Amino acid sequence: MMSPDGFYEWHDEPRQGDIVLCGVSRIIAEDRHSPSQWESLDAHFVEIDGAWHNDKQLAIAAGIGLAMVLTHDCQLDKEWNQRVRELERGGMSTERAEAEATADATLDRTLVVSPLVDPSDLRGGRGNLLAGRVIGYLPVPAHPEQLVEECVVDLTYQCTVDRFDVVKVASISEAARKQLRYALIQLHALRTADLGFEVETVVGRTIQKVDVP
Repeated sequence: MMSPDGFYEWHDEPRQGDIVLCGVSRIIAEDRHSPSQWESLDAHFVEIDGAWHNDKQLAIAAGIGLAMVLTHDCQLDKEWNQRVRELERGGMSTERAEAEATADATLDRTLVVSPLVDPSDLRGGRGNLLAGRVIGYLPVPAHPEQLVEECVVDLTYQCTVDRFDVVKVASISEAARKQLRYALIQLHALRTADLGFEVETVVGRTIQKVDVP
């Protein structure tokens, strides 16, 4: 696990890896089963009658907790950038175009987040989880100002939230964001702590070094 000084780095603008306080939710079965690591998040249960054609209920578990923003930086202001370019092409100055895009509350509203959970509630061993040896979890050190306790990001729980409904608590360094991105790659593609498939075979070249910009 990275040291707190290496992991945390405050910045005002929204970025991938931001730790926020927000609502999270998931679709659940009728028995309302909650894995131990999600019990504190499943604070409220909502049942919607007639959501299915056979009158089966649609059940939702929701709650409030700390979560990490997974959405990539390029996606966080994609619509904003498109709107600025559109206004500039129409003859508007860059300064005015940026101001008008910023005032548009419909742009870039959504974020994908994963909750922070106590590794003691998870199978796999607290030590392995905090060492980053378990696929699907990113270790998070305790915040120097006690804003965040030592925990892990549960990447297996992902939900979409509105950016206007989150409170930013902390932000992380570029080195920590690299760890997050690799953890996401492991979860969704590699499924191993090592490169689980022959990238060189795919690209037809010998890879000698990889730099992350």
